[in-house]
Amino acid sequence: MVFLTDEDVRIPGHNRAAAEFLGPNPEAVLRRLCGEAFRCINADSAPDGCGTGEECPDGVIRNAVKAAAEGQRPLRRHAELSLQRDGQICPIHLWVTVSPLEYNTERVFIVSLEDTTELVTLRQLLPVCSNCKRVLRNDGQYREQIDDYLRQHTNIEFTHSICPDCARILYADSSE
Repeated sequence: MVFLTDEDVRIPGHNRAAAEFLGPNPEAVLRRLCGEAFRCINADSAPDGCGTGEECPDGVIRNAVKAAAEGQRPLRRHAELSLQRDGQICPIHLWVTVSPLEYNTERVFIVSLEDTTELVTLRQLLPVCSNCKRVLRNDGQYREQIDDYLRQHTNIEFTHSICPDCARILYADSSE
């Protein structure tokens, strides 16, 4: 998706992919702030406008446009937005790239948004053997048990016990 914005991050134009993202009436967003146009759930709550509230401390699109306006080279930043779609809140992950452009004596910014939501979702999947519960490595070999893996890669600590179903299987010969 590609948008044109001014320094206030208002949208004077967009491409076809952006129009599809914006919904049934993409022309209605012209001259509106990006967060309002995207239907960001925090766009209306910020007293100083979209991208400036507590909920969006990074204000990635706004800050990238500001940096481009100050002459920094094209920036590529990751953004996670929470958007309202069909009455539901949908998180979306984007790579944001901003470049300045002079157009008809007006300074605008090309904002390219690459949707990486599917990639982020795939990275959150952890391949685990259905039988031994070990975590699959990139080379196709299995490594440590899942509890060891999670202990090393997160702040999770484990305590172990045996559920009643497994206790009946493991200790079927027991006289208890």
